[in-house]
Amino acid sequence: MALLSGDGWNKYGNSVAKVESYWQGVDLANSSVVPGAGRCGGSAFYNNAAAGNGCFKGVTTSNAGGYFGHAVKAESFNVTSVFDLCSTSTVNILAFFVINANGSISAWNGANTSIGALVGSTPAGLVSLNHYIHIGYEWKIHASTGFFRIFVDGVEQYDSGNIDSTNPSTFGQWNLIYPQPRGYMCDTYWGDLSGSAPDNAFLGDIRVRDDVPYTDAVGGGGFYQQWTPSTGTDHGALVDETPPNDGTDYLGSSTIGQKDLFLYPTIPLGVTVYGLQLLANAVKTSPGGRQLATLIRSAGSDDQGDAQSIALTDYAYYDQMYALNPLTGLAWTPAEVNAMQGGIEIVS
Repeated sequence: MALLSGDGWNKYGNSVAKVESYWQGVDLANSSVVPGAGRCGGSAFYNNAAAGNGCFKGVTTSNAGGYFGHAVKAESFNVTSVFDLCSTSTVNILAFFVINANGSISAWNGANTSIGALVGSTPAGLVSLNHYIHIGYEWKIHASTGFFRIFVDGVEQYDSGNIDSTNPSTFGQWNLIYPQPRGYMCDTYWGDLSGSAPDNAFLGDIRVRDDVPYTDAVGGGGFYQQWTPSTGTDHGALVDETPPNDGTDYLGSSTIGQKDLFLYPTIPLGVTVYGLQLLANAVKTSPGGRQLATLIRSAGSDDQGDAQSIALTDYAYYDQMYALNPLTGLAWTPAEVNAMQGGIEIVS
C-alpha cells in the first residue's frame, strides 16, 4: 500500500458540506473550505472550534506503522489535539499529537492528556501562530519496536526510538485518521509503512494538487468518450465543476465496459511525483449492483483500477492512488503525468 491518499482541498470549492463526499465526517458547525487560503494559493480547510476540530476518514491497512502530513496555520496554541490516530472510531484514540504554547509539538500515547502518557516533544519555538508550517507524523504501534516521529517543514525534529507504543487503555489496529486543526490545513496526505521506498515512509514537505479535467474545447477530449452527455457534446465540460454540481450536468452510462477519459492541466517539469490519484465523483441512479473503476491511459496502453461499488442517491468520491505508473511499474515522471489520460469504466 504505502502512499494511500491525499487531499489538496480545491475540489470542494467553498462548500464544506462537500467534504463529506470524500471524508467520512466533518465538524460542519465550525468548519469551512476557504479558496485561496492555502499556502500555495489553493484552498484550505479551516476550523475555528475553541479546542480545534476537523474531519476523519477510515484507512484500509493492516500495517502497524503509518504516516500523515499536512500544512498547518495554527490560530491557537494548546489545542487538545492537532491529529488523532484511532482504531475503529474517533473515540477509540491510540495516540495523538498536540501543539504546545511554547511552539513545540508533542506525541502522546493514549486517549487524552488525563489518562494518556506524554511520549516526547520537539524543541520549542517551531510553531508560530498565523504562519504556515508543514507538520508530519510517523508511527508504529507495537509493544517493543513501536515509535513516534515528528517532522517540521520536512526535517525530523523528534524520534522516540523503539518503545512500547501500544495504548494502555485501548488496543487495536490503527485504521482511522482524524486531523483537528485550530486554524487552517492544506497539502494533506497519508500512508502506511508497507511496500517500497520512498512511499513507505513520511514523504516530507510536499504539495498536494487537486485538478479537474480540461473541457474538450481546451484539451481536445479523451481517447474514449463512450458515456452519454446529459447535454451537449463536450465531455470534459460536464465534469469540470468545482465543487461537483451533483447531477445538474453529467456523463451517464449503464453499459458494462464503457469508458470515458479526460485530459488534465500540466504540472511543472523537474518536480518529483510521489503519486497520482484519480477520484471519480459518481452516483448510482437505480437499485441493483453497479461497480466502476478508475482508468489510466499512458503511452498508448490502458490500466483499469480496482472495482468499486457505487452508492445509490448520494454522490461521493471513489478514489484510486497510483504511487507508480501502473503501465511501467516505475515512478511517474512529470512528462508522463502531463501526457496521461484519466477517467472511468463501468466494470459490472
